[in-house]
Amino acid sequence: MYLSNNFATNHSTIIFLSLIFLSGCGGGGGGGSSAPEVTQVIPNSQTPIYWNLDAAFSYGMDDGKFTQQITVIENGDVLRTAFRDIGTQEVARLEASFQSSQVPNFQGVRENSQLTSWSTGKSFMSIVMGIAQDQSFLDIDEYASQYLTEWSDDERNQITIRHLLNMRSGLQKPTGEAGGNITVYANQLQMCLALELQEEINAKFEYNNCSSMLLGEIIERATGQDFKTYADVNLFNPLEINASWWTDLSGNYLSYCCVDMTQAEYAKFGMMLLNKGDGIVSQSYIDDILTTTANYNLQFWFFDSTMQTIGFDGQFIVVDFNNDLLILRNSLYHPQTDGDYVLNNTEDSNRTGPITLPDALLGDGNNFSMSEFLRILKTP
Repeated sequence: MYLSNNFATNHSTIIFLSLIFLSGCGGGGGGGSSAPEVTQVIPNSQTPIYWNLDAAFSYGMDDGKFTQQITVIENGDVLRTAFRDIGTQEVARLEASFQSSQVPNFQGVRENSQLTSWSTGKSFMSIVMGIAQDQSFLDIDEYASQYLTEWSDDERNQITIRHLLNMRSGLQKPTGEAGGNITVYANQLQMCLALELQEEINAKFEYNNCSSMLLGEIIERATGQDFKTYADVNLFNPLEINASWWTDLSGNYLSYCCVDMTQAEYAKFGMMLLNKGDGIVSQSYIDDILTTTANYNLQFWFFDSTMQTIGFDGQFIVVDFNNDLLILRNSLYHPQTDGDYVLNNTEDSNRTGPITLPDALLGDGNNFSMSEFLRILKTP
């Protein structure tokens, strides 16, 4: 199954069972907390550090987990990376679902293949937001209506940028769990802008893809620059990342998801986080992300004493500040196009979207658990 330990079109009409698919796009649960905010405490272990790499990789790369690549980095050094193409059991799953034609798309995967982020893209967008704040284009405690002027004259004018970042805006969700059906709109931004309040602002955590879509537009309006161009100049180029970011049919960047790059490039982003911004975004913004008692803050998750970016179908960047450890995991992915990536889930067109396994293509739950991978990794 392992192809290496060195780091370094869709041809059928696919009915995306999971374009309700973004229903799980952001990962695990966890709500807001009414407790006073404190910096995340990641307890220091008093026992000698020992990484059970063999057992952890055996679990994570097992046939049936639909993993394409995993990398573990400690103190900036790659301890192990492994990548593979589709396994025998996984082929059988596709065949049983009448998707045999897709099998070749997941064979011959190489180490430097592009991978996709799903909702890990939310965390990338958050860092771009932090950079815009560092450059005094905006303040995340401002009212969003300062930039989303469509909200200026109604009750939505009390929603702050931070409320959107923390999924506490009170906005309606499009139909489908977690706002998944945002994808069926040709102009996803305009649909999100038209959402009305459904709950009291800041009353509860409600994962909503539209919140993150609107944040991308705020960055554009605040900076006066194209979202992707601003991200390239200020985030990706300094990290030497060649990123592709999906758009909708109207050309709006999908700031809630879908950034494609290699896992080595995802690692560069993860190392920037581990190094508290690395001069690309301020340490104060990273500290703001860490200052929470909730499982979710500023488009990042907190589980297993780590900070995590989590995307649909098990896309992970896990930052363990206590142990100077970075873990990356991505599921099997078939890039559909060369060049621009445009998500098209309208009813009357050929559908396109990030094709990952298993859920995005099969509508079948992912049985990889990052919590279990970490437990095994840290068990002598």
